[in-house]
Amino acid sequence: MNNKFSYYVQLFFKDYLPTSRNFSHNTILTYKYAFINFIEYLKIKEINIEELEVTKISYELVEEFIIWLKEKKELSEKTINVIMASIKSFINFLSTKNLSNFEVCLKIKNMKPLREENKLPKFYSIEEITFLLKSIDLSRKNGLKFLAVMSILYDGALRVSELCNLKRKNINTSTKNISIHIEKTKNKMERIILLDENSSKIIKQYLKENNINDEEYLFSNLRNEKYTRDGIYKMIKRVFEKAKNNCEDPTYFKTNAFPHILRHSKATHMLDAGIDLIVIRDFLGHKWLDSTEKYAHVSKKKQEEALIKTSKKLKIRVSRSKKEKEDLESWLHNNI
Repeated sequence: MNNKFSYYVQLFFKDYLPTSRNFSHNTILTYKYAFINFIEYLKIKEINIEELEVTKISYELVEEFIIWLKEKKELSEKTINVIMASIKSFINFLSTKNLSNFEVCLKIKNMKPLREENKLPKFYSIEEITFLLKSIDLSRKNGLKFLAVMSILYDGALRVSELCNLKRKNINTSTKNISIHIEKTKNKMERIILLDENSSKIIKQYLKENNINDEEYLFSNLRNEKYTRDGIYKMIKRVFEKAKNNCEDPTYFKTNAFPHILRHSKATHMLDAGIDLIVIRDFLGHKWLDSTEKYAHVSKKKQEEALIKTSKKLKIRVSRSKKEKEDLESWLHNNI
C-alpha cells in the first residue's frame, strides 16, 4: 500500500475533487489555497513533502498548523476555518483510501472550528460609490470597460464569479432598463436583475463600442479570455487607489476595496431605502433570509450612530425647578 502523503494529495486534486465530487474550478482553488498554506508550514518544520508518509500526520501537527495560521500568518478565524474544512475533507478522503492512520484521521475530522467573531459587512456610502465611479478616466483605453464592470458589480450586486461568467446572451437591452439573467449554478439561485437607468446607459455604450457575440463573455482580458476573480480584484484595487488618492474628504474610503464590498454596499443602500428584506434576498440570490439579515444589523448600527449624533445636538432640560416640584407635590396631595 502506498503511504506517501504526496500521492494522496495528487489523487485528491486530480480525481476526487473534480470527478467524484464534481467541484467547480473556483471551489478547487479554495482547496489549493489551503494546501499551499499547509505545505508552507511543513517546509518551515523542515518536513520533506516527497518523503512524508500519511502515518506521520498527527493531530498535534494539525493543531500546531492552526496556531501558526493564527499567530504567524495572522489569518482571521473565518479564513482558518475555511482552510481547515479543506484539510478535513482531504483527511476524510484519506481515511477511505488508507486505513493505516484511521484513528488519527477520525480525531482530526472531529476538530472543532474556531469561534468566529460576528463581524458586520463592510460597505461604502452612496457618496463614496459615486466618487469611486466618477474617478474612472473614460479617455483611457479600458476606462469604459472598468466603469461597466464596477457599475454591474454595484448596481446588480453581483458576485465576482457571476460577473466573470456573464455572456452577451445574458444581457437584455430591448428595454430602457437593462436586465441581466444570472444563470443557475451549483448552490446559487437563478435570477433576473434589473439595472437602473444610469447603469443601463453605461452597459449599452460599452456594447455599442465592443462587438460581442452572444456566446462570448461580456468582459474579457487582454488575452481575450474571461476574467478571473484575481483579475477583477486587481481592477477594483486600481480604481479604488486612484479614487482614494484624489479624494480630499478624510472620512471617505476608510475601508479597503474588495469585490464583495460593492455587493454589500448595494444591499445596505437598498435596505436604507426601505426595500423589504425578502426582495433584497431574491435580488442577491440568497437561498435563506438568514444570509440577508446581516444587512439589517448594519442598517440598525447606522441608525444608532445617527441617533447618538443627533441627540448630542438637542438641549432639552429634564430637571425640574424647586417651584415646579412644589406645584407637583401640591397637585398630588390634592388629587390622590
